[in-house]
Amino acid sequence: MLYIGDSYIDAETALNSGVDFAGVTTGSTTKENFEKYPHIYIGSSLLDIFQNI
Repeated sequence: MLYIGDSYIDAETALNSGVDFAGVTTGSTTKENFEKYPHIYIGSSLLDIFQNI
């Protein structure tokens, strides 16, 4: 399972659920903020994630 989200709340939800997380910077959370959480990828769009994981 992969949780994809655009906010730090999504990253925290994935962490608390024990699932992999990929972040997209289309929301208010920056790449630097996403990097504070476990993640398998951080991209600028949903398409970017699917092309790179």
